[in-house]
Amino acid sequence: MNKTENSLVGTIPLSTRFVKAICARIGTSDDDSNDRNCELDSHADTVCAGKGFVMYEKPNRFVDVHPYSEEYQPLKDIPITTAATVWTHETTGQSYLLLFHEALYFGDRLEKSLICTNQLREHGLTVEDVPRQFNRKSTHSIRVPAHDLTIPLELSGIISCFATHTPTEDELENLPQVTMTSSATWKPHSESFADAEENIRSIAGTMTICKGDPNCMAASAMPRMIAAAKSYRTSMRNENLDIHRGDDFYDRLIKTVTVASDDMTGDGLTGHRDPDIYETSAEVKRISSLSSGERRSTITPELLARRWCISLPKAKKTLNVTTQAGVRNVLTPSERKVRKKAPWLKYPNVKGRWFADLMHSQVPSIHGHKGATVYTNGQGFEEIYPWKTKSNHPDTLMSLIQDVGIPQTLVTDGGKELIYGRAQETCTEYRIQQKYTVPYSPWQNAAETSIKEIKKGTRRKLRLTGAPRRTWSYAAKWVTDVRRFIANDHPSCDGRTGFENVTGSTPDISPLALFDFWEPVWYYMPVEKFPYEKKVIGRWLGIAHNCTDDMAYVILPESGIPMTRKDVWALSEDELKTPAVAAALASYDVAIKERIGDREERLSEEEPEVNSEHFPPVPTGLFDGDDEEDLEPFAPEHLAMDADDYTPEELDEYLTAEVLLPLGGEQVRAIVKKRVKDDLDRPVGLRHANPILDTRQYEVEFPDGSTDAFTANMIAENLFAQTDMEGRSFSIVKDIVGHRKDEHAVNKTDEDYINGIKRHTTAGWHLEVEFADGTTEWVPLKDLKDSNCVELAEYAVASQIADEPAFAWWVRKILRRRDVIIKKVKTRYWKRTHKFGIELPKSVKEAYAIDRRTGTDFWRTAIEKEMKNNALAFEFRDGDEMPVGHKHIDCHMVFDIKSDLTRKARFVAGGHQTDPPKESIYSSVVTRDSVRIAFMLAALNDLDVLSADVQNAYLNALTNEKVYTTAGPEFGPANCGRPVLIVRALYGLKSSGARWRDHMAATLRDGKFKSCPADPDVWMRPNVKLDGTPYWEYVLIYVDDCLAISHDPKAIMDFLSSRYTLKAGSVKEPTEYLGAEIRKHHLMNPDGSQDPKARWSMSSDLYVKRALADVERELAEIGQSLSNKVSTPLSNEYRPELDVTPELDARRANYYQGLIGVLRWIVELGRIDIIVPIALLSRFLALPREGHLEQVLHCFAYLKKYDRSSIVFDDTVPVFEESRFLKAYWGETYPDAADPLPHNMPEPRGRAVTTTCFVDADHAGCRVTRRSHTGIILFVNRTPVMWYSKRQNTVETSTFGSEFVAMKTAVEQIEGLRYKLRMMGVPLDGPTNTFCDNESVFKNATLPESTLKKKHCAIAYHRTREAIAAGIIRVAWESGETNLADILTKLMPRPRLHEIAKRILW
Repeated sequence: MNKTENSLVGTIPLSTRFVKAICARIGTSDDDSNDRNCELDSHADTVCAGKGFVMYEKPNRFVDVHPYSEEYQPLKDIPITTAATVWTHETTGQSYLLLFHEALYFGDRLEKSLICTNQLREHGLTVEDVPRQFNRKSTHSIRVPAHDLTIPLELSGIISCFATHTPTEDELENLPQVTMTSSATWKPHSESFADAEENIRSIAGTMTICKGDPNCMAASAMPRMIAAAKSYRTSMRNENLDIHRGDDFYDRLIKTVTVASDDMTGDGLTGHRDPDIYETSAEVKRISSLSSGERRSTITPELLARRWCISLPKAKKTLNVTTQAGVRNVLTPSERKVRKKAPWLKYPNVKGRWFADLMHSQVPSIHGHKGATVYTNGQGFEEIYPWKTKSNHPDTLMSLIQDVGIPQTLVTDGGKELIYGRAQETCTEYRIQQKYTVPYSPWQNAAETSIKEIKKGTRRKLRLTGAPRRTWSYAAKWVTDVRRFIANDHPSCDGRTGFENVTGSTPDISPLALFDFWEPVWYYMPVEKFPYEKKVIGRWLGIAHNCTDDMAYVILPESGIPMTRKDVWALSEDELKTPAVAAALASYDVAIKERIGDREERLSEEEPEVNSEHFPPVPTGLFDGDDEEDLEPFAPEHLAMDADDYTPEELDEYLTAEVLLPLGGEQVRAIVKKRVKDDLDRPVGLRHANPILDTRQYEVEFPDGSTDAFTANMIAENLFAQTDMEGRSFSIVKDIVGHRKDEHAVNKTDEDYINGIKRHTTAGWHLEVEFADGTTEWVPLKDLKDSNCVELAEYAVASQIADEPAFAWWVRKILRRRDVIIKKVKTRYWKRTHKFGIELPKSVKEAYAIDRRTGTDFWRTAIEKEMKNNALAFEFRDGDEMPVGHKHIDCHMVFDIKSDLTRKARFVAGGHQTDPPKESIYSSVVTRDSVRIAFMLAALNDLDVLSADVQNAYLNALTNEKVYTTAGPEFGPANCGRPVLIVRALYGLKSSGARWRDHMAATLRDGKFKSCPADPDVWMRPNVKLDGTPYWEYVLIYVDDCLAISHDPKAIMDFLSSRYTLKAGSVKEPTEYLGAEIRKHHLMNPDGSQDPKARWSMSSDLYVKRALADVERELAEIGQSLSNKVSTPLSNEYRPELDVTPELDARRANYYQGLIGVLRWIVELGRIDIIVPIALLSRFLALPREGHLEQVLHCFAYLKKYDRSSIVFDDTVPVFEESRFLKAYWGETYPDAADPLPHNMPEPRGRAVTTTCFVDADHAGCRVTRRSHTGIILFVNRTPVMWYSKRQNTVETSTFGSEFVAMKTAVEQIEGLRYKLRMMGVPLDGPTNTFCDNESVFKNATLPESTLKKKHCAIAYHRTREAIAAGIIRVAWESGETNLADILTKLMPRPRLHEIAKRILW
């Protein structure tokens, strides 16, 4: 016997008669196919539909029928379906369509259909298959109680049967239907049948209840029999069987007990069956086992490819992205006429997961509604359907199907109204997958959030309009309609509305935008007779949904009974002011109050809906749970300073932070709950500005519910140890437990992939990762590949997905290098959802939710302060009408957490949605060399320096972009949803930077400052010191950072503070500027004593340390570290242009480019000693190799070892021997040469400066192209202010040529510096002292009588000589050993490198 463990129907050994009957009847013919073709067979365990039946629905599964004996061949691919046949009543002539669910369908292959009697009985039918000749009391019929129908039985030989015929198409469509068997999965092999029978038999057995004898012992056992019946029903439900409901079950149980008659000596046949009756039917044999193969599609890819003439891969893809629910198997010609009942095809299907929940109201609506069902897809689309009782919920599901479509999946909580009864039947009928959430987990159901927002919006609308609370159902519908049509920030909506996301069509909001809820309107009453007015006052309640006219509305007339009207128009302002209309409206309100009542007092115009002091409590008792205040008000008058300005006493920064802390020898994620207090209820410990000295104690809670006390310094230490430079926290990956891919993933069956077009992509794949704290999360493959490449490769091999396109291109390489890559046991995956252990919200709504969940108001306060600062940027218009020509853009809130754990919110405009302005869009950005010159001039002229930061700088300027936005929840309930004009240079707009620059320029001009033409962001004003010395004072602007250089910089800052709000504490001597540390420095005198005069210095140390921390953290992820055996920025003898190592992949190439950017900024901050290596490596940004990346890391190792250096802005004037500079007469060679003085040059003030230049070239330095490398460094007095290191554009055949090209470049750089100094009003002392180490260049440049033999150097040659003739430069020879520019041209050994570096840097 071939038995299948997971058989779909049964695995119990059965009689051979049934199989014999099937085998005997298959293939036979009978002219009278409809003559008593349905035979009852108590040995059949499933209805077998043969000739005379058609398939009424698409098969839900297929099975192979294996007979008991191997002598019979198994029957393949027998469908289990709903079969239909027609039975006609002999007396009335009425025909009925009999439906047999869960039937085996054989069609014409089976001559006689076999009806399983117990399958009928299980559905509540009464089957009396004992012929009358054996039991005179038998009706010998099938009784269908639900339809009050009796089907008489006949005998065919000894077999009970009845006649049916094959239904026609018309009969399928029009005949009344009679369900003969249950649609629930039929499990005849279930042990519960035998168990229930045994339970009943143990009580009833052959019990006889004595008629007329109340003392009969059997009568007293009846309650136990009924209890056993209930137990049977429960066991059936546990088996997922659809047991019929009602008392008929108990009635049938009682009928099984024989009632003793007065004549106990009857024929002896009553109630007894001859055990040999059925043995005479030798043909009958039961099915032993039905073993199922996997479910098959009725349309195969091969069939579709053949019929549609498309490729096989494309056919497979087509089947994957389409449904085939309307396709049926056509087994016989008669079945081609079947029009199947498929209600799920009547309505569109809406993809994705939908959510539903019940919203209860304590105030019945106008129509008596006591609640509503809210549906949402969690992506901006919501629907609400009111009901009078919860039992009406299934009707709302049907309304959703008709209005929107059939949800693919419906998620609810465990409420019985939501998952059982008619709701379950509707889901089954329309093929909706039901899912329910875990108890006490409301966050799993998006409808919970929607209900909260709908309640809040409804309360707000009723409050603002003064509408009666009994109109809440209309107000809630209005709120839902509006929310559905609002542009949504959900990623799936891409800025479009939730309505369009579901329907695919752009919604027209005209019907909803013409009127406001509860707005007084005129409507037309054509039934009114003269002299009554046909124009009547009413209140607008909303759109009349499902009305044939799209512009029809629901109006509340004076009668208090809502009606639908098309002819509706608003009352004008003038009409509202007329006494007659005002009186009519007042009379209307009185009438409505009498009929409906429960009217709330409306807010006055002067009373803003803000904080609790100004916003009266919402109407309590409207909805369940209304005692919880969940409004997020915007209260400008109660908002304080910027979020930057919290004092330590105003913010307990560690509360709600998530941090890994030690527990049981492991690091476990815990949440900081509250401060620890002593016996006197006083907080333990004291705050300190230095976290290491902070002694506060906190109670933290671990995942197992246990708590422990930790000090603030330990929490801070762990927080910062577990975050990167930007504050992103990490989680330790414990294991990879699952994988999935979506439609964006490249499949092996994709046509392009098959044809050899292989893309290196990981798109569409996600891995389920289990972290050390026990939590799991779906992580994109690309992110996990970066952090856990080896573990991921091993998982791919173990899971047999290594040959998938997303893995195949890299897994083998990683596994080959597995022994080289030293993995850490616990690898860090950096999360972007948290920063410093604190959850970062993605929206305002989420920020408020985090506050409510954590019991704090940190994010709310940050949002309020940001909106307070931004309040002047917005303008609400009366009537919410925006000026013509203005464009709507989106705005959003960006959230951040600072290193001191202060929450920060920034309101940003979507500038990407606007066209770029024609004028400049750049903000104020002073150049680095201007900053260096300014610090040097401060020391030279004994001036002081102060810095300041302008608060919300951009908002001080008006915008010239014509844009507006829609107010979100951050604007408060009163303004949420209103259009608002953007009148200031809001952060994010393309022109905001330029507008702020113009505004600051106007301010400084008012202060008598003028812009330096050489650097527009350097502003200068003439001034005189107390001793009468004239000088120029300066203001340098870098976006919102201001630097003032003056003998009285405080006066400048006072002037700026009178125009702008400067951040508290920012007006001070600078300590950090442009990422560099700024501090004062004292030089040493030749005698060893310290010079009392302080100079300013700039150091890159802090920036370098931050960059090193980031790099070392990244290396630690792959078990590597920076080498400590380095002495130079690049390895000895390494040449980047000769590197032939493999090219970097896209991710590492991007990482390489980022590291180069960091190193180049370090060079700008003064680390001139690494400028050549970075210049060489920068040539390969487009196509870096592994060797290039290794050398970048080598450079970081060098910076780690030699991490301290500064540029001192030394104002000391250098002294050079005059004999080194040749003097010559150039009048004949360059008679017109002169140092050009700008015509608009300001008056020179202050002490004069000397400029110096060192220039050098490395001839043919590039081993591949043989181009030379130029190096130039420029000093103002002894301060290095400009440096240059770059490959030359041409190949020079000699050292002479490359040196002259370098000299020409130096002249151009010198002229630029001299122009800037002059335009800044700085006196220049003579020409620029220029030093080179090539004697030929020196002589040919300085001797007028020299001649040039090589023409290709002519331009550089004459350009240099003319600059000497004009007095711009004077040239001297400098030994190569002491030429400072040598460090800018070539790689050199450590002693030489450090020797020159020490002459430039401190």
